[in-house]
Amino acid sequence: MTKHLDKGISSIQYNFLNLPKQITQNAQVTNYIYRADGVKVKKLFGDIETNYLDGFQYKALKPSQENPGGLIGPNDVAVMKLRIIPTSEGYFDAITNQYIYNYTDHLGNIRLSYTDTNKDGVIQPRQYFVSECDGNWNPPFEFPTCIDNWKPGEIVEINNYYPFGLMHNYTATTQNAYQYKYQGQELQETGFYSFKWRNYMPDVGRFFNIDPLAEKYTHNSTYAFSENRVIDARELEGLEAVDFRKNDGYKNLVIGVQGYNGNDTKKGATQSQNAGGIDYSGMGALTNLSNSNTRVVIFDSSQNENTKTDIANTITSFNKSHPEGIVAAVGHSLGADNLVETVNDKPQVKVDLLVTLDIADYYDDNKIPSNVSKAVNYYQTNDFPGGEKVESTSGNSSSKIINVKVDSTHRNIDNDMSKTVNNVVNRELTPEKK
Repeated sequence: MTKHLDKGISSIQYNFLNLPKQITQNAQVTNYIYRADGVKVKKLFGDIETNYLDGFQYKALKPSQENPGGLIGPNDVAVMKLRIIPTSEGYFDAITNQYIYNYTDHLGNIRLSYTDTNKDGVIQPRQYFVSECDGNWNPPFEFPTCIDNWKPGEIVEINNYYPFGLMHNYTATTQNAYQYKYQGQELQETGFYSFKWRNYMPDVGRFFNIDPLAEKYTHNSTYAFSENRVIDARELEGLEAVDFRKNDGYKNLVIGVQGYNGNDTKKGATQSQNAGGIDYSGMGALTNLSNSNTRVVIFDSSQNENTKTDIANTITSFNKSHPEGIVAAVGHSLGADNLVETVNDKPQVKVDLLVTLDIADYYDDNKIPSNVSKAVNYYQTNDFPGGEKVESTSGNSSSKIINVKVDSTHRNIDNDMSKTVNNVVNRELTPEKK
């Protein structure tokens, strides 16, 4: 989409990542600047500048704008200041010095934002009536002088949504600095929601950018939002740890973790589609198993904790929502090591089938704990690194362990064994064919 005249948008220009870099709406221009990996780092709306840094927001404010109702002086110069500090429960507004709590629903929609300004443990409504009295109470001789006032409450914002995200009470973008609302995404001045790779129109219920993975998901509309399931599921684009719901239709989860590409993953960008890219001749071949019953998620491996954390959260979410579901996890090199570390560090992560391809790290992990039902390890001894066999942890007699030596190299083993691995995983997902 290059224009949207019924919204007053006369022009939308895109960068080489197919992300909007300039939007002109009713003669107002919004410019966006991104990193090379597509992460938004700056927004210019007229003369209002917002910088983004890993969830933190810096805003350019003139001194007179720091207090509500302040008059803008002709000589005011805007200064970039830290404004929003994200937290697990909401955010901290560094300008107003307020900790704001967000109440979200099961889809991550922010329904209520509130604070406790006076720290009395009681949240007052948006406005509340008080009588402020001065003087002594000593009837019938003395009576205090009382003045009745309406005071601003501690409810910062209330949001109610139609299923596809249009707000019941939406008139225009509010003046609050924090603009994250539907599914926890940022509402733009244009009325669009900014997801990582696409922009969403809640009044239409569609993205206006084509799905960058459209060729891999031909069963789905290229502009559909959340596969048109907005009650029991949420849009996963841009999210790394995948959430599952009891009635989302999935019976199986397949996790693939690619070998190390030389770069550690960043928080919020551990899936291969958002990191180094998917190798469809290797681990990415697992996406061929994707269907209405099976969800396939491909991660990039990492020396840090980001990938392991997202793998654990994804599997735990699936285990909780689908206790009878089947989980298969496949990893190559450092990706295999990430998986073995995850199942050892997180005993609540239940895996039915763990397939490892030539485990490698500075200190290899090759012990299989009891929360893994079956482990199949393919290894080679033609070159370094690799050549590791797996075995059960001490006291674990329940896991079935299989080691298979193959004629390959460490770099090529994931490509050479992709068809075999897909068949092994597919048999696990269809028990009647075992």
